[in-house]
Parts: sequence; C-alpha cells; structure tokens
Amino acid sequence: MAGDDSWIRAEMGGTSHASVIGKPEVIVALLNRVKRPIFIIGHEIAATSPDCESLTGFISTVSRVRHIPVLGTSPAVKGLISHGISIEAIMGGMEIADRLRDPEWKGFDNLGQYDLVLFAAIPYSFCWTILSGLRNSAPHLNTINLNRKYQPHATWSFGNIAVDPWKKQLQAAAVLLENGEKHV
Repeated sequence: MAGDDSWIRAEMGGTSHASVIGKPEVIVALLNRVKRPIFIIGHEIAATSPDCESLTGFISTVSRVRHIPVLGTSPAVKGLISHGISIEAIMGGMEIADRLRDPEWKGFDNLGQYDLVLFAAIPYSFCWTILSGLRNSAPHLNTINLNRKYQPHATWSFGNIAVDPWKKQLQAAAVLLENGEKHV
C-alpha cells in the first residue's frame, strides 16, 4: 500500500486528497502560517503504547510553545492531564465537528473561528467521518491528521508509515518548534 493511499482503500472518495506530510518541516511551516490552530485529541491517547508517549510529548511541546488550545474527548482527558497538558474543553467528537463547521461559532474564547485543526489519537473510521464532514461543510478550515494512517479527507496527513519514522518526525517537528524555527 502506498503512503498516500487510504488505510482502507474503499474509502477514497472525491477527486482531491490530503497532501502527505513527508518531513517535520511541513508541520512547522503549516503552524507558522495560521492564526488560530486547535488540537482535537481522541481516546487512543490513553493507551500505554510507546506510540502514545511520542504523540503526547509532541502535543505537550507544541501546545505549550505555540499556545494551542487542546480539546479532548472524555476518555482522553485523564491521559492528557497526567502529562501536564491543560485542556480547553471536553466534548464528544461529533459535537466538536459540528461546532467547527458552524460559521456562527466564535471558538471557546469568543475570538473567532479556528483556521487549523490538528487531529490525533482518534480511531481511523471516526476521524475519517469527521474529516469528511469538515471538508464538505467547513471549506475555510484546514486540517492535519497526526495519526500514522493516511486520511484522504484531511488537508494534510501522514502517509501510512511505520511507528519509528512517525515518532522521529513528531519529535523533530517538536524540536524545531521549541527552538523557535519560523522559516523552514
């Protein structure tokens, strides 16, 4: 399976697909271009695998350095708080998606709509559904899938990559952001 094929091939709908994040500098450049990013973290972050440790470290560093609010689904909150990540809100995934596509919603801080959503630790099929809905109902919104499996409905997504290269890219992106890299 190629790096830019949907994890489940029957789920390649539409004519446009996510661009593949091939190097950590892509994440840094995307974060440098936006004004109002937000993290949406699912319950898979609560797993005790080494994958989750790398992802949690990335979320912790990036949210602290770039002051990005973190939203968690209820099962994710305990794991995030235990890693020192402050939570802006706790909501269900579909409720979050519904608010993001609502043009009248001004965000949790009433400062306006978000322009970039970073998704992580959400089960593949559920994330696919949310991203499909946002792609069709919220064209103003850019999305990044931080999971290891390619999501065709995201604006940007990692390809289908092994755990070790994925972890290295997350760690490298966190280091670049922590060191204040602006133009990469």
